[in-house]
Amino acid sequence: MGTRMDMKKRADHMEGYHHTPSPDERSLGIWVTIAGHYVSRTHAVISRTMDEYQLLYCVAGSGTVHIGDVSAGISAGDVFFVFPNIHHTYRCGKDGWDVWWVHFFGPYAKTLLSFARISIARPVLAIGDNKAVRIDISRIMQLIRKKGFDNALTAAVRLIDLLVKLKQAPFARDIPDAGILGAVDYRAASVGEIARRFGYSKYHFIRKFKQLTGISPWNYILLSRISRAKELLADHTLSVRDIAFTLNFRDPNYFSRIFHRRTGLSPLEFRRRYHEGSIR
Repeated sequence: MGTRMDMKKRADHMEGYHHTPSPDERSLGIWVTIAGHYVSRTHAVISRTMDEYQLLYCVAGSGTVHIGDVSAGISAGDVFFVFPNIHHTYRCGKDGWDVWWVHFFGPYAKTLLSFARISIARPVLAIGDNKAVRIDISRIMQLIRKKGFDNALTAAVRLIDLLVKLKQAPFARDIPDAGILGAVDYRAASVGEIARRFGYSKYHFIRKFKQLTGISPWNYILLSRISRAKELLADHTLSVRDIAFTLNFRDPNYFSRIFHRRTGLSPLEFRRRYHEGSIR
């Protein structure tokens, strides 16, 4: 991540490339309109209103942003957003900043931002030095710059992937052990066992997991078990009782109740309908 001395040594640079969406992109529901990159020691946008969204990733330096009634300091590693028809101002700090940015719009954009828990009340996301996010924005910019056939549609798909990454990024920052998310699956015996294995208290892990994913780790484990149960029910060789014990349910009746609550079918009804071909 760039330091103040790094910023002082950098020459000012600005590039940005425009795009007009095609019918295919409008059908997708999200499209890129401009993408670019700048390094500046004097950059400022003063009291502007746009009719589209903007994502900005500060990779070095610092600045401030004012969006509607929200004001925030921006540091290296922060992503911030501006929103359609909302007055905003942002400017670099005294030593400048290095920012990658994308303008985008479409009805699906609002859904994705809500999915990533980004809003006017929460426009800044601290993700740290995230190489994958920086590469995504750079790739979007290059796709828009080339203006080749289907390049912009590829850029829109890359933007969708980028917004999904932003939902996941705070978890990777706050609980950086890469193996911990993989451990939250149908094989897990308990949430406490997972937390202890990776050096976290049970309640800290539950609180952080739910804060960042919108679901408790135990509910996620149950969903994973139901998904695995569906696969096992497709095989006639295992009884419902055997499946329950395989998936760490101590009580087969409890397993059947949970399965019905989550799917609307009993395990045996699911198996029958699967083999009739009505569920595939």
